[in-house]
This record gives sequence, structure tokens and C-alpha cells, in this order.
Amino acid sequence: MIAHEIFAPMAWMPNRAYYAMSQRSQWKRISRHMERIGVSTQVWIDHRWGMNRENQDAYEFCPSPSNVPFCPVDADHARHWKMDHGISPDAKLIGFFGDPGPGKQFDWVVDAWIDSQDNSFEVALVSIGREPEYEPDAALKPLFVATGYISPEEVSRAMQAIDVMALPFESGVSEKRGSFTGALHHGCPVVTVHGESTSNLLRSSDAFVSTDCGNRDGFSEAVCQLLRDDKRRLEIKAKAQSFYADNFTWKIVARKIEHWIKNPRILS
Repeated sequence: MIAHEIFAPMAWMPNRAYYAMSQRSQWKRISRHMERIGVSTQVWIDHRWGMNRENQDAYEFCPSPSNVPFCPVDADHARHWKMDHGISPDAKLIGFFGDPGPGKQFDWVVDAWIDSQDNSFEVALVSIGREPEYEPDAALKPLFVATGYISPEEVSRAMQAIDVMALPFESGVSEKRGSFTGALHHGCPVVTVHGESTSNLLRSSDAFVSTDCGNRDGFSEAVCQLLRDDKRRLEIKAKAQSFYADNFTWKIVARKIEHWIKNPRILS
């Protein structure tokens, strides 16, 4: 079995608390029967979160690769994408990718975008995926693009127009975050946060920028700084794609599954 989530985060909101308790209960009943379990977040294995005592040796890390196929684009793609969406070709783009639901902290992204208006250049915000329940004021409305649900090819093209991808996950970035691995795959300079869900591998990486998950102002400042630093964004772009290729591809997942099939675990 490959499990995307085995330890749903608890929260004070009743609906999220009920989901977490139900998910954890169901997982305990199901997982004890598994011979091999690929888990998408290294921290869960390190801390044994959500793991059954009966078969702890069945668990092994297995990343969540990008679900967005890479679509090759021309060198001047970003300028044309901006113009096609009514934005100046010289503007910088802050991106958000995924469902702006609980835990994704889209409001942090909006704050960073508003703070970035102090720069000497124009900055637009692009939300890729389900449209957020957000309406900018009149002055910023021309600089806000919500794509809604679009095809994988269109998602790939949109991501390759982004200057800084802002992904402030509530409990910190982890390997299970498809929006994060998708951004790395596309060479997006990412600003995210680290927290209890963040592994040592991610904490030690220089393939993206990360701030503390409890520091909202620090996240905003990191986004604004990276927007101003063209050289650093180019450096991160190359590192991001290399980091993805070394750690998160579907080939890595396939090799793990092949190994499990060839080396069955002896059930006690």
C-alpha cells in the first residue's frame, strides 16, 4: 500500500477534529494487514506518528511526485503568458498552486502580495487551481488572476510563468505536498515554511526558501526579498529541478514498488 496521509493533523475546529479522529481510526484498522506501506512524509516515520506497533517495520518513505506533466515552453513564454492574462510583461508574479483550503494559508500569500506593492516594479498574484474566496480591492484587482480548474498542460504553462511560488503550509512543508513537488519539478523558486511536518532532508535543502511556520511577517519578507533578487531566483530554479529529480520522481516510486515486490516482507 502507498499511503498519502496516515496522520491527519488535529485542529480545534470541530469538522477538522472529527476528520482527524476518523482518519486515524480507519488507518489503524486497515494498515495492520499490510505487508509493505509506502508513506509520503518522512517525519511520520521518524516519530512513528500514525504507525501500528504490530507492523512498524512495514513502513518506508515513498514521496508524492508531481502530478503535472512538464510542458516545454519557449524562452519568452513568461512574457507572453502575462500579456495573455492582461498583465504587463515586465511585472513579477507571485504564484499560489492548489486548493486554497484549510492548512494552505492563502491569506498569508495575499499579505505577501500586498507587502510586495512597495517594490519599484509591478507585482501580480496568480492563483492556480480552485478559485479562492477572495476579492481584492479595486486598485489591486487588475493584478489578480485566478485560473480556476485548468488542464495539466495549462497548469504547467502557468507555473513556468511564476517568479515566486508562495506555499505557506500550516504545519510546514513536507514530501507529501504535491503543489510543492510540482513547483520544484517546474523549476519554480519556492518560498515555503518549515514546521513539525518538515523532514531533515527538506530543512537542509537550498533548493527553495523556507521560514518558520509561526512567522507570518518573516514569510512575507522572504517572498518580497526573492522577488527583488533576479540572480538568486535563477540559482534556485536550477537547484529545484535537480532536487526534485534526485528525490521525488515517479521513477523513484516505481523502483521502490519493484523492490517491495522482489523482496516480500515476512509477516509474523
